Amino acid sequence: MGRFLIFFSYVGKRYSGVQQQLGALRHGRPVKTAGGVLEEALGALSPVSSPRIQVSSRTDRGVHALRNSCHVDLQHPESGKEYDPAIITNVTNYNLLKMGEDVRVVETRRVADDFHSRANAIGRKYVYRLAHSLSPGLSRRLAGQHRDEEDLYKELKKFTQRSKHPKLPLGSLTPILDQDKIFISRSKLDISKLLQAAALLSGIHDFTSFSNKPRTKEEVRPPPHPVKLLTIGVKRGRPLGHKLLSCGPDVAQAENLEFWDIHVQAKSFLYKMVRRCVGGMILVATDVISLADLQDVLENPRRDFPFTSRLSLSEAGLFLVDVEYQQKDLMFNVDNGKIVNCDQVSRENQKSCSELNKTASIVASSSSNPTDVALSSSDPTDVALSSSDPTDVVLSRTDPADVALSRRDQLDVALSRSDPISQLKTL
Repeated sequence: MGRFLIFFSYVGKRYSGVQQQLGALRHGRPVKTAGGVLEEALGALSPVSSPRIQVSSRTDRGVHALRNSCHVDLQHPESGKEYDPAIITNVTNYNLLKMGEDVRVVETRRVADDFHSRANAIGRKYVYRLAHSLSPGLSRRLAGQHRDEEDLYKELKKFTQRSKHPKLPLGSLTPILDQDKIFISRSKLDISKLLQAAALLSGIHDFTSFSNKPRTKEEVRPPPHPVKLLTIGVKRGRPLGHKLLSCGPDVAQAENLEFWDIHVQAKSFLYKMVRRCVGGMILVATDVISLADLQDVLENPRRDFPFTSRLSLSEAGLFLVDVEYQQKDLMFNVDNGKIVNCDQVSRENQKSCSELNKTASIVASSSSNPTDVALSSSDPTDVALSSSDPTDVVLSRTDPADVALSRRDQLDVALSRSDPISQLKTL
């Protein structure tokens, strides 16, 4: 049995989130999730038991991911063998392609058997893509038309009376590659206020006001702590395929829009926290609420404030960009069947090398025999023994952890003459 960390990406429009929902039905059909599709594709490897992934970061229906992660235990059908990570990546992607799914494995790594994709994560990065119109009134009329805006709006309402949100003709402004992958504001944004709101939300706060209660019952475990350290950055964005748009028919629509990317980073997030934080920023940038209103709900956490229902934004513009881990947790090495932390080995190597140099210096300074130990002047970490004696040993820094000095007497270095390349052992 081997545990593997899988980084994977998906376009969320076709999936009801990423977490597998066993037994759940939608319109009489089993609910399809990105995680469930990945598990099905992993089955092509024919492991001993059915794959069951543990996802690090749950995303809602319609949310996309460039690099989500999960871990899975896979036992090779042949005794004593393990799956090669490259085989897992390629076979799974081939199967996903055959299935016609919008999920792909980005990378597979062998990890320690006690590694957990969620518990070991040290950070998560999201980006929310948004755009706003640069032309006054363009949000309520088709590009190139000059009808009265109110008349057009009334006519549109005839076709959208049963819709909760009137379907204004925003689709014509969206380049085809950005469809369902960006949020377009119907009002022009004040970017300076957007930046002020981002600065206000950044830092350590109680984000209860910016979270929703989950619709379904969570597993039996303590609720997530609402206090988070949040970092928000605002950068100019571009339409997807912007280089192609320079010569395509969508260039006019793209030029009428200004794109912005909201980067949000924290160790973990509350339910719908990212979308509601960005929603608050947009309300400030469109003068729906003031910066003081946003500060009030931030400093006095609650869910019953006047604009709470207006915070949540469309899931279309939200992307999970990356899940971060400490490098030492991703290192995997096998030593006599035991998992060895490579960072720990490195530290032990440095310590052994330091002790070796110290003792060798004492031996060299106290010896009058030219065939005794001499320090290499080219590199203080290399200790060279006289080559006039066939029993001499040259200690290389390639693996100083394999060499230890006698603790009985640091001035004595005992060489085994039965084996001229035997190692010094710790007594």
